Amino acid sequence: MANFPWQKPDSASGDETHDGDASNFPWAQRPSTQASPGRSMPWRSEAATGQAPAEQTPVEQTPVEQTPADETAPETAPAPPRPEPRTTHASMTPAHPIGAPRPSQPRQKKARSRPQTDLANRKRPSRARRSGTGIRTTIIVAVAVLVIAGVGYGVFTSFNATTPNDEPQAVPADIIEEAAPAERTIEVGNDFLEAIRTADGDAVQSMIGSTLTGDASLITDEVLAEMLERHPLSETSVTAIGSDDSAGLQDVEISYRLGDQAFVYEIGVDTTDRDSTDGAVDLDLPLLTFDGGFGDMEITVNGAVAATGSGSIYSVVPGVYELATSADYVELAGVPVIATTGFAYAYTHEHEPTLTEDGLAQFRSRVRASAEECLSSAALDAGCELAVTPGLQGDNSLIDGTIERTISDESWAEIDALEPTASSSAPLVMEDAFFSAEVVFTGDWSGASGSGRDQIYGGPYLASPSVDFADADLPVTWGY
Repeated sequence: MANFPWQKPDSASGDETHDGDASNFPWAQRPSTQASPGRSMPWRSEAATGQAPAEQTPVEQTPVEQTPADETAPETAPAPPRPEPRTTHASMTPAHPIGAPRPSQPRQKKARSRPQTDLANRKRPSRARRSGTGIRTTIIVAVAVLVIAGVGYGVFTSFNATTPNDEPQAVPADIIEEAAPAERTIEVGNDFLEAIRTADGDAVQSMIGSTLTGDASLITDEVLAEMLERHPLSETSVTAIGSDDSAGLQDVEISYRLGDQAFVYEIGVDTTDRDSTDGAVDLDLPLLTFDGGFGDMEITVNGAVAATGSGSIYSVVPGVYELATSADYVELAGVPVIATTGFAYAYTHEHEPTLTEDGLAQFRSRVRASAEECLSSAALDAGCELAVTPGLQGDNSLIDGTIERTISDESWAEIDALEPTASSSAPLVMEDAFFSAEVVFTGDWSGASGSGRDQIYGGPYLASPSVDFADADLPVTWGY
């Protein structure tokens, strides 16, 4: 059998032949005690060969003299070039002497030598057919190389991975603050609600700070305590509802009930300053406003005296505000002012001064007494808008001191049932503008025609009594 370039020459084989055996191929992993001349095998270890690795110097490959099988072949014919060993995986590098420097230029493919003799007409020797055992061995070796390469890459990667610093790393400020705004909004919202619950007016004003507008003299402990006493606080809740703007404000919904009245509104909480609640609440407080119709009447709001002139505006906590007056026998009608948002108007026509039961009794008694006194007067001018002139027809005249004035029993009954209202010009002046009683006048007269005592017709009516409750003497006035 002809010797192929990749087979050991017959003269060097000794007693053992390897023709057709898979061990004749350069990729076979069969242990060998001798490496091919001029060729290094990097995948063979010292343990497998039993020899130390070759010197780390490149060895020039010298063609091995082979004994030609064909006696007739010319002795000068060059042997066919040795084919490069095939690899089974891209990760396997071509054979290279261990330790030898690799060429700086990429490896060039060798040019195939062309025959210069009549051997060119000869057919290239066919390669020995691989046996099944050799193929299986090659596949097993290739798989093993792939597995070893993968494991090695993993180990290499793990050893070269960046080792985290054992020292604690500083957490960026934005990560630290990420959950804090929601916590602060709830905390400040609860503090604001607690200030209302405990009637702490100073705390409320401090938390609102510079955003407080209008007169804050009604945000006091006394005002809040009076409100809570009349309208107990219940069903409270504080709910964070999200971001309001990029300036660090978070919206919080505050809800509670004062008596039967429910309140729900939003406040903005400043989350930038964590050390204090001063000025942390951004809230447009309701503005309690008066129309100036109460005149000189002293008005109290939840017990605190407030100016009620036109344009008087007070900032108040969302709640219920009772209007009252300090005048004796007088109270303000209408329901309390419910201040939620915007303006809360305290209109006079919605909160008219009225008499208490004692005040009404005082009014009726004072009017009756004034009527009795007025009607009992015999003077021409009784002083209760019931004056009469002395002149009569026919040059006759009434005699002063002889005048008698009387009203019917029905009129007296009406006086005892008067229903006064506040005067539009003076709220503390209570009047009954609808009352009117006919008065019968009788008097003595004398003149050119003689003298006599007769009824006098055309006299005034007893009408429209009023009492000034701003005066402690409760004076009565009659007439329109």
